Amino acid sequence: MSEGYLERKLNEFHDLKQGTKTMGEYKSRFMELLRYASYLNTEKLKVNKFLYGLNAIIKEKVRILVPKTLHEVVQRAVIVEEELVERGEIKVSMRPPKPPDNHYHSKPSHRINHKSDTRSVSSKHHGTIRGKTLNTQRNVVPKSSH
Repeated sequence: MSEGYLERKLNEFHDLKQGTKTMGEYKSRFMELLRYASYLNTEKLKVNKFLYGLNAIIKEKVRILVPKTLHEVVQRAVIVEEELVERGEIKVSMRPPKPPDNHYHSKPSHRINHKSDTRSVSSKHHGTIRGKTLNTQRNVVPKSSH
């Protein structure tokens, strides 16, 4: 491993912040880069570095729990993030899912409940199945994909 490569990895580790990453993404990147930081040779140093990179709202809640090990700080940060998401205090980044590994690609399904769909449905509407309205006086046709 070249000295330049090691220096880049150490700089990346030094600058690592959670930012818009989920806790899982931040933890994975942290663990991947930690192997280049041999100077973090105690649990306390690892815990402090992990805490340092967390988003402020998560950091303040995890810090008061006084985690002693890297495992503890990660587990507590995951729990805090989940609770904050459930309460709507933070949003997890909404990246599109990775495409499947297989070669089969299905067409996206059409739904009539999108906010951008301004068509109205009769008051007797009782549900939809693939864009067709059930128990109503008129049929709703899904928007074309053109």
